[in-house]
Amino acid sequence: MDERHPGVCRSLAGAPGALLAGLLLVWGCGGDETLLVTSPPSPGTINLTIVGLPVEAPAQVAISGPGGFASSVGASQLLSGLAPGAYMVSASQVLVSGDAWSAAPASQAITVTPGTTASASVSYSLSTGSINLMMTGVPATITPSITVTGPGGFTQVVAGTGRLATLAPGDYTIAATSLDVNGIVYTPTPAVQGVTVTASLTPAQATVSWAASTGSILVGTTGLPLGVQAAIAVTGPGGFSQELTETKVLNGLTAGIYRVVASPVIHMGTTWAPNPLTQDVSVTNGATIVAAVTYAATTGSIALTISGLPDGVSASVTYAGPGGAGGSVPSSQTLAGLAPGSWTFSAASVTVGADSYTPTPASLSVTLAAGSTSSAGITYALAGASTLNLRVAAAYLTQAIQRLDHGVELVAGRDAYL
Repeated sequence: MDERHPGVCRSLAGAPGALLAGLLLVWGCGGDETLLVTSPPSPGTINLTIVGLPVEAPAQVAISGPGGFASSVGASQLLSGLAPGAYMVSASQVLVSGDAWSAAPASQAITVTPGTTASASVSYSLSTGSINLMMTGVPATITPSITVTGPGGFTQVVAGTGRLATLAPGDYTIAATSLDVNGIVYTPTPAVQGVTVTASLTPAQATVSWAASTGSILVGTTGLPLGVQAAIAVTGPGGFSQELTETKVLNGLTAGIYRVVASPVIHMGTTWAPNPLTQDVSVTNGATIVAAVTYAATTGSIALTISGLPDGVSASVTYAGPGGAGGSVPSSQTLAGLAPGSWTFSAASVTVGADSYTPTPASLSVTLAAGSTSSAGITYALAGASTLNLRVAAAYLTQAIQRLDHGVELVAGRDAYL
C-alpha cells in the first residue's frame, strides 16, 4: 500500500457496503495516482397489493416512474428491477355488470431505493347502486316509459322493465304518465314515487302498474248512398255530447252508459230511416263497444211530365197512393217522399177559351219502390178545330162597272156576295 495515501485506505475500509457497491477504487502499490470508477445503483422493488374487487374483475392501476417507466397492473403484483426514484401509483374506477368500484387511494407516491422493497396498497369498494324497475299493465305491443331523476341533476328516461345501474347513492324520484293506446287511456299507479339508492349489489325496487281508465265506442253507419251524411247524436256521463255524420271511434270515454240516437236523412227527395233509432251502450275501461246504425230508404219519387198545354195553363191532374196520400199536380214536377206502393194519376180535360185540351192517358198507375225514382207522363192535345160563324147586321153594296162608259156592269145576272 502507498504510504502517501493512508487516509484513502482508511476511508474505503470503513465505508458501508452500499457505497462499496457503487465505487471501485483502483491504485498501484508503487504508483503515485489512483483511479475512481462508478458502477450502476442496485434496483429496487414495489410490492403492490390490490384488494376489494370481485374475483373476475381486473383492477385498473397505472404505475409511472423514472426514465419514462409506465406499467398497467390488474391484480396484486411484485414489481422488481425498478430504478431507484419516485413512482406514482394511480387507480381508476372499475365497472362490473353496471356496478362501479372506486379505489382508495386514487393516487399515491412511492420512493424506491436501491436494493429495497417499497409497499403500496389499493383498496376497492362498491360506490354505486341500482334500481330494478318493473312496468306492468299495458298491452304487450306497447313499451311504457318512465322518468327517473336523482342526485347531481341526474335525469334519465327508461323504456320498459329493466335495471337502472351505476347510480350514485341518494334519493331518486320516479314519475310515470298516462298512455293512450288506440284511444284507450292507461293511467299509472303510482304516478310518482321515491326510491333510496345505496352502494349495494342489491338493487332498490320500484314498480309502476298501468290500468285502462277509459273506453271507446265504435259508431258504425251503413246503408246511405256514397257522400250522404248520417245524423247521429251520442250523449253520456259528465255532459258528454257529440254529433256524428259518419262512422267514427269515440275514444277516451269515461266508463258508463251512453245513448246513441239516429235521425232520418232526406237525400234527393228520398227519406232514409235509421235502425235502430235509439240504443244504449255500456262503456267499460279498456274496451271498445260497437254501436251499429243501418240506414234504409223508406220513400221514393215519381217524376211526372205534363206536356201539350199552352204556356201558363195549369193541368188538371190528381194523384193518390198508399195510406190515402195524394194531391194535385198543375205542371211537370218530381213528387218526392212518396211511400212505396201503387200510385194512380188521373187527368181531366182543360178548357182554354173555346178550345178543349184532352189528356192522354186520362189515368195511369205507377208502382214505386223505396229508394227509387219512377217516371210518368201525361200529354194534352187540342180536342178539335172551332167553326167561324159571323152574322152581319147591315151592309152597303156598291155596284162597280167594268168600263168607264158604264156600258158593261162588273156583276150582272146574279146576286152579290160578301
